[in-house]
Amino acid sequence: MRRSKCFWLAGVCLLLVGLGANVNEAESSQRVAGLGGSRVTVNARQVSEGQLGFDFGSKSETNFGVGFLGPTFGDLPGSLTMSLNIALPSETNGTEGSMSITGGFWTLPISATASSGSLYGAIVQGDITPTQNPDKSQVSMVLTIAGGTLDHEGAVGRAVFAGTLTTDPRGGAGELEGTLIFDFD
Repeated sequence: MRRSKCFWLAGVCLLLVGLGANVNEAESSQRVAGLGGSRVTVNARQVSEGQLGFDFGSKSETNFGVGFLGPTFGDLPGSLTMSLNIALPSETNGTEGSMSITGGFWTLPISATASSGSLYGAIVQGDITPTQNPDKSQVSMVLTIAGGTLDHEGAVGRAVFAGTLTTDPRGGAGELEGTLIFDFD
C-alpha cells in the first residue's frame, strides 16, 4: 500500500512538472518572438590562433578554432565568444587572398538588467575579403541561433554579421568589429 502511494505521488509530481514546463515554454516563445531584429555592435579581440588541419568537407587546409572574445553593445549587451574554422586562401576560391569561414560556434551571455540568459548557435558560412589596407579585411558571416537559456530559452533563428577584421602587423591579436543582426523565428 505504501509503495503504491509513492508511485501515485511521483506520477502526480511528474504531471505537474510537465504542465509547468509547457507554460514556461509558451511564455518563453512569446518573449523570444518579441526580440525581433535585435542589433548589436561587436568589438571582439582574437584570443586563439586556432589549429591548422585539413578539412575533408571543404577539401582545404583550415585553421580550426580561431577564437574571438569581446563585448557587445546595443539590444543584447553581453560578451560574445566565437570559434571560427577558416579555410586558408587558395587559387581556386575567388579573390586573391580571400578566405572562407567554413563553420564554427558562438555564445552570447547577455548582461542586460531587464533580460538574463544567453544565446548560442553555429556559424554556417562566411567570407574574409582583403581590402586596400593590408591589415584590414571585410568579414561577413551567417550564423544560426540554436537556442538560449533563461529568458531566451527556446530561441531559434539566424543572424548576420558584417564588419572588419584588423590584424596586427607585428603578430599581435586581431580585432573583429562590426554589427550582428539577429532574426528570431
